[in-house]
Amino acid sequence: MGLQPSKIQVIFSNECTEAEVKSVAAAMLQSGLRDAGWRYIVLDDCWAGANRTTNQTLSWDALRFPSGVPSLAEWLHERSFSLGLYAS
Repeated sequence: MGLQPSKIQVIFSNECTEAEVKSVAAAMLQSGLRDAGWRYIVLDDCWAGANRTTNQTLSWDALRFPSGVPSLAEWLHERSFSLGLYAS
């Protein structure tokens, strides 16, 4: 039996929000997609704030992700999803 490719749900949006990500994950869970192997949610450029922190690290957009990305990752992990972040 060969390796199966990873199944990834990617949210490509310049305006994605914490609520949108949770809604997509809940729909994937309810529809059975997670159990079929679709366990990765990757945010593409929509999560980062406009400015870096004082030590020049990226931070999340507090308006779009009011609970914070670490909290969102924990919420997803509790439901057996993995979170990936892309930034350019």
